[in-house]
Amino acid sequence: MATRDGREVSPAGSLAAFLARHRYVDYVIPFLTLALCLLWSTRLPIDHAPDEYMRLPIPFYIFEHGKLPIGTDPEIRNPWWGTSYAFTPYGASLLSFVFIRLVSLVTMSEEALIVAARFPSALFMAGTTLLCEKIGKRVFDSPLAPYCLALFVGLLPQVVFLGSYLNQDAMEVFATALIIHAWLVGIERRWDVPSCLLLAIGLGVCALSYYFTYIYLLASVAVYFATARRALGANEMTRRQLWGHAVLITVVALAVGGWFFARNYLLYDGDLFGRATSSAMSEQYAVDWLKPSVKSTLRSSGVSPLELVRNVSDGSWLDQTVKSFIGCFGYMTTWLSPKVYLAYRGAIAACAIVAPIHLVRGRRYDGRAAVRCALAVCGLVVFAFAVYYSWASDYQPQGRYLMGALLPLALVVGSGMDAVGSGLYLQEGAGRALRKAGTAALILFAVAYVALFCFVAVHWIVPEHIGGILAGGPWR
Repeated sequence: MATRDGREVSPAGSLAAFLARHRYVDYVIPFLTLALCLLWSTRLPIDHAPDEYMRLPIPFYIFEHGKLPIGTDPEIRNPWWGTSYAFTPYGASLLSFVFIRLVSLVTMSEEALIVAARFPSALFMAGTTLLCEKIGKRVFDSPLAPYCLALFVGLLPQVVFLGSYLNQDAMEVFATALIIHAWLVGIERRWDVPSCLLLAIGLGVCALSYYFTYIYLLASVAVYFATARRALGANEMTRRQLWGHAVLITVVALAVGGWFFARNYLLYDGDLFGRATSSAMSEQYAVDWLKPSVKSTLRSSGVSPLELVRNVSDGSWLDQTVKSFIGCFGYMTTWLSPKVYLAYRGAIAACAIVAPIHLVRGRRYDGRAAVRCALAVCGLVVFAFAVYYSWASDYQPQGRYLMGALLPLALVVGSGMDAVGSGLYLQEGAGRALRKAGTAALILFAVAYVALFCFVAVHWIVPEHIGGILAGGPWR
């Protein structure tokens, strides 16, 4: 394509210029994700949302009593399980309380208050897609790849489902995206004070989300010191700044998320994570067949954890976990068709196949090796935790336990998209032709991906999971 003065301008260059001039484009996908999650949250029956019946008592307890709950309080103790979620981090419930309070100023309708409690999950998922765009712009060459990355995350059926009701998983996904974004910003800005504060907030949010993602806390320590020491060697940072900023990150992160564990330590006789006290409560008050002492596990049955990952047959742990990571609604009751799962798997596999091209020839951003190693470790550890939990504690082939690995996987997918959109990084005539074709391919992918989600919505979401919040009766 030529300009008026005869100079050649690549399609990618003109597209990048267009996106730079029209910054509102950055908010289209986050707004779409937010709208879809909120729309579903107003119609999703409460008995179709896993564990929400155990999480809702916490923000409503705070709303009604004006104080944080104690896990042993009979008012929030579940009659079946004999315990409550007040022992484990409930950062999403704290935000739910804020929105419940605001909505209560207008109406005390129970359905309206439940929608208010669900609102943070929708915000977390929308925020995640916005962070995906920011991350993509720092690591990808193709101007379209960051938006395709955000679209892949924001319109994954399971992501929209988790964004429609109160849970910790949506907060977990947001926390991982915020931490990864903070890594890139910190490395780029040589870990100045604002970037350190950004990482600290991300770590605090992560601490208040879900145990499965705590590997990101350790990975952040490694990324910080690996990249800060390099900045120190290049005289871009002093030794005093290196250690002083490390202390700043630690103090702020503890202030944001550490208070919960200090409270647990004081309330439950040193039980920092609350798990031992929760287990004791369950043993005392749960119905007989749900008591921890009678629960059978794969470990007690002599099954090897390797069998979970080696068995790939239909209905196996790995098969159900992968499928429900893509999309499975209700209490693992609404599965999509095999062809739909194949379409999502095919898209992921196709991008993963060409992703190594990006890894070798893509953008050389600062700290690339440290970030990539950290992402690989985090993704693998999250998967290992899910395997261990199903093997040693409670057999749960649920994809939501892998949501901490969503961003590492999404960045692999995005790397493949970037390689395609950048014309496989070839130069001269062949490269220009491939960039045109790659840009067209990414646009086609975006259209097809939206159409695939619409197909899922029409055939599984609307017919089976849009019945009204209290369609199954009162929740308490």
